[in-house]
Amino acid sequence: MIKEVKEINEVLDFAWNICQDNKKSSYPKYKTKEDLKSNIERAINSDIRKIIACYKNNELKGVCIYFWINEDKYSQTEALLIEDDYDIVADEFMDYIGDELKEYDFFIGVTAYNEKAIQYLENRKMECIESSIVTLLYKKNYKPHHIKTSISLLDFNEFDEYAKFHDKYAGNMYWDSKHIKKDFDIFDIYIYKENGIIKGSIFVRKIKKQNQKEVVGLFLDDDVRKKNIESDLISEMLKDAYKEYSGIDSVLYFIEEKDEDELKAVIDCGFEIQDRYKCYKCIL
Repeated sequence: MIKEVKEINEVLDFAWNICQDNKKSSYPKYKTKEDLKSNIERAINSDIRKIIACYKNNELKGVCIYFWINEDKYSQTEALLIEDDYDIVADEFMDYIGDELKEYDFFIGVTAYNEKAIQYLENRKMECIESSIVTLLYKKNYKPHHIKTSISLLDFNEFDEYAKFHDKYAGNMYWDSKHIKKDFDIFDIYIYKENGIIKGSIFVRKIKKQNQKEVVGLFLDDDVRKKNIESDLISEMLKDAYKEYSGIDSVLYFIEEKDEDELKAVIDCGFEIQDRYKCYKCIL
């Protein structure tokens, strides 16, 4: 039985216990029980979020938090936490959400160590659109690097020029140029040019509530890949993030498993590997 949750304490302890088990947890991760509680409360009080619970014989078996954006027909989990009987519980969640959000794109993020979730998602023929190494840098571990090339912070007046470069690599992401332009104030975008042409960029989202920045993407044209430009883009972004009194405590960075040069660049700056992440997509 699926039930919409209206009381935080109905699911908080159950969800927090599963969050702490890397073999059962999902994404985003919650650092503290208070963070999880805050997100449950937000879902209960939101018009574009919902938290649902699955019960079997009056026993709580799973909790799902998700949100949706109607104009984009986009939806995504903020927690998918299942104790056991994974396939049965997940099917009930998917059927419920599918009835609500028919024909929406639906995204589910899980830790790569959650084998039951991955097996379920792949058996349902969901597409794995991202397989990443999760890295994190705290200010105390930051190692400044000498920047050898000219990297600049994008001004809004330059955005239309940048949009063409961005969509060449990120046109299929939610954060394509159309959505970034609409929410430009929450991003910092750094660019590298050769002969007046944009050849590389890194774009970073500010998460004020957590005093954190998240690297959403780093893109390079093939002809500059061997010039160490990714290291300079990362270093310039970090230099600004950690300016004195900036208020930023940490930087989160999901790096695709195949991008060895990018991973080496962030490790050299003091990032540490935290986890491995997979994101799956289907149409409801």
